[in-house]
Amino acid sequence: MKDFDLKKYLKEGKLYEIESLDDIKSIEVTYTDPGDFYRIDVEYKNGSSNRFKDIKALGIDLPYRFNDVDLEKIAKEMEQKGIMFNYNDAFDPS
Repeated sequence: MKDFDLKKYLKEGKLYEIESLDDIKSIEVTYTDPGDFYRIDVEYKNGSSNRFKDIKALGIDLPYRFNDVDLEKIAKEMEQKGIMFNYNDAFDPS
């Protein structure tokens, strides 16, 4: 996984400005029940949140198709940074 500047991305995207990755409490990645990427939800420690439909929004190398092995590796990397990382493939697009 590459390093990313979330503050810069959010500031340039005019979505929300944070001071550092330390401001992120959790990331939830949702895939559809057939396994296609759907969205990313980010919760900040101050209680606010953002939702992203762009898989590259956070600069994390997320798989386009649900793959619990790759996602578990990402979860462990995020945990080391103090960020709770969850994923699921429960969204029903019908």
